[in-house]
Amino acid sequence: MIKLLFLLVPLSVFSSVPDYFGTDASTIASVGNGSMSNSIYQSPSLAAFQDDFFKLSTIVSFDQLEEINNIVVESPINSSSTTDIYGDLDVNKSRTFLTVQSQFNLVEAFRLKAAFLLVTPTNNLFTFKTSDYFEPEYSLYSSGLERIHGSFHLIHKLSQNYSLSVGAHFGVQGEGEAYIVGRSSSDPNGSSLGEVNLTAKPKAALIFGLTRKWDHSSLSLKLQQRLYSEVEVETIGLTPTGLGSSIDYNLNLIAHQFYDPDIINLSYQRSSGAHSYTTSIEFQNWNSYLSSKLELAKISGVITSSKDYNSISINSPFIPRLSYSYQASQMTKYIFGIKHRPRIIKSDLNGSSNLVDTAITSFSFGQEFQIIPNLHASYGLQYKHLKKQTVTKSPNRENGTAGKKIGSSGYKVGGSLFVLATDISWTF
Repeated sequence: MIKLLFLLVPLSVFSSVPDYFGTDASTIASVGNGSMSNSIYQSPSLAAFQDDFFKLSTIVSFDQLEEINNIVVESPINSSSTTDIYGDLDVNKSRTFLTVQSQFNLVEAFRLKAAFLLVTPTNNLFTFKTSDYFEPEYSLYSSGLERIHGSFHLIHKLSQNYSLSVGAHFGVQGEGEAYIVGRSSSDPNGSSLGEVNLTAKPKAALIFGLTRKWDHSSLSLKLQQRLYSEVEVETIGLTPTGLGSSIDYNLNLIAHQFYDPDIINLSYQRSSGAHSYTTSIEFQNWNSYLSSKLELAKISGVITSSKDYNSISINSPFIPRLSYSYQASQMTKYIFGIKHRPRIIKSDLNGSSNLVDTAITSFSFGQEFQIIPNLHASYGLQYKHLKKQTVTKSPNRENGTAGKKIGSSGYKVGGSLFVLATDISWTF
């Protein structure tokens, strides 16, 4: 009998939509500088000095990454094939998300507000996917955005100049057991069978914010605790052969499936007449990152452990942002932004590794309209340039034997991402 003990993941895989794109039209137009307009994610404590609001947004992204065609996708290393098999990889897709966020008075006498943010893909609630061991993959991007992201904040206005926020971002983690009897076709004692029992539990990590406000400027700090989870599968069992013997094995299966890094963000906003400027610097701690490949660790039995041929190092980057808005009239505001995110995963793509990550520079533009007093509509556009690189695979297979590596003879990485957001907001 095969016994599986496993942890199902929270609804996320690595980078989140708020971190990678933004949460609405204004934050996408300002490359994530939430202080440009009513927004919760980037500077939650600043909400104490802003109007209460309810906002509904849609976000659509389009990939135009370099095509990866005619490379080795199967070999004796990752399949039962005795020869190299060539194929194409589909690295481009489009995604659509829905965002709901609001802030409101909770206890007005104590100057206490509450705020929440919810981001969800429209085509599915979540994607459960481990990385391919060998094929090229943008592991921080490919499936990490197809998730539910949520946060909740309590915001207290300490004085006319200071505010404090305490909140959490969260996911859902499931626990369960599965019992499976696996039989081969030569076993006369019956068919395979199984039983599954699953439960779901919330998982959360803290978000802390502090703002100092002056007449025409503000300084905000946000500290966000990392949120992550692993898939841990203990497999203990045997498969009867029908010949009076069985195949015994005992394995641990492990994969990182959820990772939002520790974040320290410091942002400064200044207004002068119709002009407003926001600059921020953000540190992201990725030191505990592990890829989402499923690792098989042998405890006993006939099945051997998997080998990870990806040699990587992790960079915890500082990410600068700069945005500008111009209030052209009482009815119209224009927003511009630029952001640079350095490379996080450093790997030898010319060798055995195929975990792809490049530096990303983002440019953005948006416009906000007043429809009637207290009702606004906005759109935001963002262009992301992923630094291009040509990969030429070195000779021999991943284990050093004669042959070609997965990804041979080579491919190009990098390209462009386009993001469009629209929203409608009501202030009160």
